[in-house]
Amino acid sequence: MSAAREVARKILGFPRSETAPVRRKLDAAEAVIEQHAEQARAEERERFARASDTAAKLAPEVPPEVIDAWLGRELADFRMVMNHCSEVYCHFTRDRISKPQTLPREVITVAEDLENEELEERRVAVRAIVAKIDGDTEELLADIEDALS
Repeated sequence: MSAAREVARKILGFPRSETAPVRRKLDAAEAVIEQHAEQARAEERERFARASDTAAKLAPEVPPEVIDAWLGRELADFRMVMNHCSEVYCHFTRDRISKPQTLPREVITVAEDLENEELEERRVAVRAIVAKIDGDTEELLADIEDALS
């Protein structure tokens, strides 16, 4: 039983045994719906064919070798962009992400997490330096230089 018939049977509240008249009406309705859908598909195919014919008339004839050369250049550009994307991802995520297909949000999240970790490490280093302020000045300067590098 089709989903449409089942829904109609439930909506109309007929038990399964009393659905024969409804089934015939649903068959007729399904046939009309399918006919309209096929007509709409045919109209869409016709519109596409007309648009394709118009485009073919307006576009000059381009030799296949020109199209191949253009396509080769486009693919080379695409390859270069993907390689650059991988390099940028590696740089900002410290080699944790390298795939260009990775969602940008994921890359940004990893980069922000790494930045926060680095800031926390620097805070810890600064606190350690501040704790040594009462000590040797030379040792304090060396610790500051290490923390900033």
